[in-house]
Amino acid sequence: MLGDSTALGLGASAPLHGYVGRVHVELVRQTGRPWRVVNLSRAGALASSVLARQLPQLDELPAAALVTLGVGSNDILVTRRGGCATRCGR
Repeated sequence: MLGDSTALGLGASAPLHGYVGRVHVELVRQTGRPWRVVNLSRAGALASSVLARQLPQLDELPAAALVTLGVGSNDILVTRRGGCATRCGR
């Protein structure tokens, strides 16, 4: 999983109740196979930080059968407010 706080499950009642946990449960249910989840997402991530920091980390892992990406909300905040370099994890 690559992305920002949505991929971490922030705002959900528990991290496993976010979209990552739900996708994991559904993959196991539908395939009958175990799935290993590696969540590289970070709260406050911008699209540029996903490209620069998270994406290269995939090379250090075994080949992924599935990669999800959820990013963009913080980029909107940067555009609207003229920047949030410290608060947005740059």
